[in-house]
Amino acid sequence: MNWQDFEVPVLYIETDNLAFARRAFSIVNGKGKKKQTAYQKLRNEVNVVRIDGDTTDEDEVITERKVSIAEKHNCYPVEAFKYKNYPGTFSNIATFKTLSDEELELACGWHDKYFHFVPLHVSCFFMFRDIHRVFKSAKRPFTDKLQHDMASMIQQLFGDLQQYQESVTEAFRKWHRTKYEYDGAWNDEGYAVALLQLYKHFGGTEYVPASLLDRFDDLISFFDPAILNIKQFDDYEEVVRRPNPMKNLNELKGGIGKTVTLLDRVEKLEDTAKWRKAVERLKNEGFEFDLNRMPSVAQVKLGDILIDEDIQRTLDELHCSNIINPKTFDPALLQILVCIKTSDGKFISIDGQHTASVIAGLIVAGIIHD
Repeated sequence: MNWQDFEVPVLYIETDNLAFARRAFSIVNGKGKKKQTAYQKLRNEVNVVRIDGDTTDEDEVITERKVSIAEKHNCYPVEAFKYKNYPGTFSNIATFKTLSDEELELACGWHDKYFHFVPLHVSCFFMFRDIHRVFKSAKRPFTDKLQHDMASMIQQLFGDLQQYQESVTEAFRKWHRTKYEYDGAWNDEGYAVALLQLYKHFGGTEYVPASLLDRFDDLISFFDPAILNIKQFDDYEEVVRRPNPMKNLNELKGGIGKTVTLLDRVEKLEDTAKWRKAVERLKNEGFEFDLNRMPSVAQVKLGDILIDEDIQRTLDELHCSNIINPKTFDPALLQILVCIKTSDGKFISIDGQHTASVIAGLIVAGIIHD
């Protein structure tokens, strides 16, 4: 099989204007394109397992398992703009996914036991990730009493983790400025280190590995003196547990089970003031929709596709190699090529050069054959 004669589907617009091609490349590859959020990616991974019952992808299975651990402790991943003030919710998906199952059990379990009435602050993930890993390396138990005492300090000295974050980041800023004579970037290890330094400062007796306490030496001396000078504070005070609406609002518990027609979307647009204003703006500008500018689709030989290196990026060989990962590679998911077609019949790529290169490369390698 000759790769140059192999035909692929191409979406194209007829034009000789290369400026259009450059702008189109920017739009197709990010500018003006609505990207998936981290939550949307997580939701798809979870729904593949929960709704579709497909467990062939190990990463999706791991994500669903982590979400199940969080939900068991009344903790729920959400979009940053949605439900973010509900008890147990969190939107820092990237950090959540870095934690092991054991670390999530600790972090979410601790939050649900002591701070079930507020959203889950991201510092909780960082603290329990770092503490668990150091205690595990030291082969010493992270005791229930130490966890309880940590909750007591947070509640009685700061109120909640949100206020603790504000206090510890300010202390870190002062510490870094004093030690290094410039303002350095915040280090997430500071959450666990500062709290455990405070624990020892107030006479805590449970074992804490020195490798945790020695980081950011004397960081706690930069906390507000009003905190450091407290002689005694009360034990953790139980907070009445109330029903958590997220048990009903959680969109990951099995999908919403709803399929709609495009009419639903059209009606939503018509009911939106911003959409109506945008349409009015088009009319006021005298915009005319040219049906002849709509893209066309054709089967085009790979050998007839050109790549203008002033428009497309240079080839990323590693990206091509990752595309054909045996665990995830599926020809059904290959991207359709996007081109402009010039008046002399040339197809110049706007998007999809890596797809085209992978297909041609697989033909040359004998993977694609008659």
